[in-house]
Amino acid sequence: MAFQDIPRLYTGIAEWMAALGACFVLIGFPRDLKFWAKAVFFLLFQSTFLILTDDVPVALWVPCMCLAVFFMLIFIYSACRIPLITAGYYCAVSFLVAEFAASLNWQITYFVLSGFDTNGNHNILDDSVFHMAFSLSLMLAIYVLVNLVMISLGRRMSSGDTVKDVSWQELVSTCLTAVFVFAFSNLSFILPGTPFSATYASDIFNVRTIIDLVGLTILYAHQTRIRQLHTEAELVQMNAVLKSQYEQYRNYLNSIEMINIKYHDLKHQLAGLRAEIDPEKRTEWIDRMSREVQAYKPEQETGNPVLNTMIAGKTLTMRNLHIQFTCVADGRLLGFMHVTDICSIFGNALDNAIECVALIPEPAKRLIHLQVSERQGFLFIMLSNYCETQMEFQNGMPVTTKTDVKNHGYGVKSIKKAVEKYGGNVTWTQHNDEFEMKALIPMPA
Repeated sequence: MAFQDIPRLYTGIAEWMAALGACFVLIGFPRDLKFWAKAVFFLLFQSTFLILTDDVPVALWVPCMCLAVFFMLIFIYSACRIPLITAGYYCAVSFLVAEFAASLNWQITYFVLSGFDTNGNHNILDDSVFHMAFSLSLMLAIYVLVNLVMISLGRRMSSGDTVKDVSWQELVSTCLTAVFVFAFSNLSFILPGTPFSATYASDIFNVRTIIDLVGLTILYAHQTRIRQLHTEAELVQMNAVLKSQYEQYRNYLNSIEMINIKYHDLKHQLAGLRAEIDPEKRTEWIDRMSREVQAYKPEQETGNPVLNTMIAGKTLTMRNLHIQFTCVADGRLLGFMHVTDICSIFGNALDNAIECVALIPEPAKRLIHLQVSERQGFLFIMLSNYCETQMEFQNGMPVTTKTDVKNHGYGVKSIKKAVEKYGGNVTWTQHNDEFEMKALIPMPA
């Protein structure tokens, strides 16, 4: 029995499902009606385009396939609202998935239906209702299975992260892999006379399916390694942030100890001076000195020495920037947490809040409030600050406003990692001009 080419309708459906699977990886299962309207339009448009270009010469077949890939790119880019470079990366992956799914399905369909054929019919998709129904059902089953596997792998690759920041190197390497695999898997169709071309039609389909599978495997291994490098680099950055906050804590501790010693010494000296009979000007001078010393008095006694030190150190910075800071914190609740985790959570959170309100021109709006309390067996941490800038969020995490995105934003990730270490959850929200960080951590028994 002679092999037929894959029906163009089947190819269009394969490309649509692969692009849809990429959207599921990027944004999850969407509930927006606009998204599904775009998806239906793309399915109809892609299928119609491929059906209308079914009988084009071989010289025009490759340009038509390039246009089909371009349509996939437009769908992913517009439906997911992601950077074009990221859409290009997922488009290349989706195209390979579609090629593999279509080739695998057609091989299995041909093998099964040829076994049912007893009349020597060379057209497996004849007018038989059974053939058509069976072929469509088998196609949907295989396409769904392949895409579910690829979606699962894709979600694993991007789990716990924001939308993957794709570099130009990753995009180029992925596109080259897709082009290379597509060229070799279809070499026998385009150039049948080369030393690498298969002779028999059945061999052509076998080679195509195997090369597509190998291409996906290579791409997955390559991206796994890239993800490992990204993770290692991110851990280095987060450890640097953690070390920086801990070093700040140590410096604050030494400075505050010296200030406290000086504070108590001066209090005793002032008390002795007041007991003497001094002139009026000296009394005035002593009063002025007393007010100056009062500025160095420790204001926050939360019950946790680490939190006291972090707040005291940041308070010196906030005074210089004319930031109004209020705190209602029961630091004793933090007793089960490691020193570095306390430094990471409160140090990074306060630094982000200070950096935000310091840019506000009116000093009266430079407001930061910290709360630490217990709520139904959970440690509740809330830090709120005035924020005039509308923040952007990805996966519930604020996106850094700095231009160098790749080298910033690790403070937020460090907070999230420290909270999740104790089985907790942290969220960031913005309502009008108030930006809030809330963390809930289960209290140990």
